[in-house]
Amino acid sequence: LEIMKDSRIGTYGVKALFLTVIIKIGAIASLSAYTSSSLGVLLLLLASSASSRAAGVALLALLPPASETGSARDAGSPPIISLILALFIGLVTSLICLAIGLGFSAMLAGIAGAIIGGGFVGWLANRQIGGATGDVAGTCQQGAEIGMLIAALIALGV
Repeated sequence: LEIMKDSRIGTYGVKALFLTVIIKIGAIASLSAYTSSSLGVLLLLLASSASSRAAGVALLALLPPASETGSARDAGSPPIISLILALFIGLVTSLICLAIGLGFSAMLAGIAGAIIGGGFVGWLANRQIGGATGDVAGTCQQGAEIGMLIAALIALGV
């Protein structure tokens, strides 16, 4: 928690950003090579963005703040209606985009991948620091997005 209060980005932060960008570029390139449809690529990106934002909101709603003095504690937990709307919009957008763009198996795998990716980050944060912070919510969002991209590609056999 002390390290997260430091506004300077460290070596691990740079490595995480670099790895995240490389994974996303690789997923997009792989799907582009697999299908000639730009629409499928665009819809997968839209689906992963929508579901991952909902995962970040869910994390903040479900986990307690990691610190008694941090910004997450001051901001409080999102209201239940915000959680329901975020999950509904993220899930419906993802289901429609994946079903249209890539098919049923990629849709199911993508949703499962987003849940696993975001859920793992939430589990790890709860275990290691005892709750959520803004940094953890951002990490959850990225984990869910990457999880969906990779799982959808695996379901397509890419």
